[in-house]
Amino acid sequence: MSHPNPHGPPDCTPIEVGEVWENPVTGERATILERPWDNPAGRATCELTALFGARVMREHLHLDDDITVELRDKAGTTILESKKVIVETREKTGTTQVGTKVLYKTTERTFCFEGKRDGDYQLAFILYKNRVPQPAIKFPTNYSHKRRKPCDSIYMVEPTCPK
Repeated sequence: MSHPNPHGPPDCTPIEVGEVWENPVTGERATILERPWDNPAGRATCELTALFGARVMREHLHLDDDITVELRDKAGTTILESKKVIVETREKTGTTQVGTKVLYKTTERTFCFEGKRDGDYQLAFILYKNRVPQPAIKFPTNYSHKRRKPCDSIYMVEPTCPK
């Protein structure tokens, strides 16, 4: 696959949800899940997969699927409630850049803490490697009953493990 002509007209083809972008050099595939103009956070989200033998740019952490989320007080020292993340996998249909229809799976991980007073808290995400909990990744957060619906905040976490 060659690069586009730098002096040619820009490709203005709209990006579609479900579209699959493939990198023939590395073997990686990105499935578009959200476009920045489709959500209030202005976030673009894709699911990155690599076929066996693909050459990827980053180390792989090989974490377990289990994630525990702790709701902690504002200082982050007291655990108020703890939940296991619920994993839901769905099969969807997408289209590659050349127009080929492909099936792909998307996985959503959700959790919800309800019935808490408005205020500042910390969320601690605990990831596991070989069933051993790794150090918590903590994020300050603000909870309010005035949101459109309970549990509508979205947290995007990049899992990191100590070496």
